[in-house]
Amino acid sequence: MTRTLKTALRQRMLLAGGNLDTALDVQRFDLRRDFFGVAGMGDLLCLSQHARVKAALRDFLRSGADVLLTPTRRANPLTLREHDLEDLSFALNLAAAEACVEAVDEEPGLGRRRFVLGVIEDRGWLAEDEDVQAAVREQAEALLAGGVDALSLEIWPELGRLKAAFAGAQRAVEAMESDAPLLLLNRRGSFKAPGAIARRADGLVALADADADESPEALSELLGEGINLLACRGGPAAVGELDRTLRTLAPDRWRPVTLHGEEQPDDELQPASSWQWHSPAMRSQRKAWRAAPEPEERQLQRA
Repeated sequence: MTRTLKTALRQRMLLAGGNLDTALDVQRFDLRRDFFGVAGMGDLLCLSQHARVKAALRDFLRSGADVLLTPTRRANPLTLREHDLEDLSFALNLAAAEACVEAVDEEPGLGRRRFVLGVIEDRGWLAEDEDVQAAVREQAEALLAGGVDALSLEIWPELGRLKAAFAGAQRAVEAMESDAPLLLLNRRGSFKAPGAIARRADGLVALADADADESPEALSELLGEGINLLACRGGPAAVGELDRTLRTLAPDRWRPVTLHGEEQPDDELQPASSWQWHSPAMRSQRKAWRAAPEPEERQLQRA
């Protein structure tokens, strides 16, 4: 049975890759060349520094991330329009999705199952419903074309755009003839999606931001709140620290189980992520892989 992101999120608390801006040290890039003249738009590095972005994403996977969030929170046409860059939207979202998918494909999994979640976020758009629907559809189609495992929508319901955005994402899924689930993202401390829309979605991502030094008690509290995805605020090292802490909370040393009652996770045949990587049986393979010479491409990127 192929394990899906929807199933994994329903069964366990997963760990997302960390802060890409931190991992890449964005201050070293050229504003005009790499950011198209727009400060603070790290998403644009997926176009201008694709290889470096992919290398950073691979570092997150190596550190124990279960899920890569596409760096597309600022890649919607309506957001890019503020900087006269809306024509780049499709290419940017496609490049971001491909970077994540390629990272998963290229990073040795050793029995792991990792996922790519396509991110669509409302950044305070001031637009009519039909414009919102068209913009979300364009972004969603690009993410699906890039191969994401699922789409997530984080939309501010108090501004009345959730219905239009959801419709745009649904049309994208239909147009692309995709079976990728459409998930609503509720960020801890933020909004909760209205019940009517939530029932139409394929699932829910309950996300919380976390630091490397989060205590097991703090993570247990998040688990009790129904959080099923942790987003690390730091770089690969911070992801590794959270990975180790999460595994201490799981009786099977994988990930904390979010299911209740008699139902049990169906992880046995295909673990959801990096958990097998840490088992005693994998130690020799880990050592051999880590001792292997670094690919020439990565050496050039680090130069």
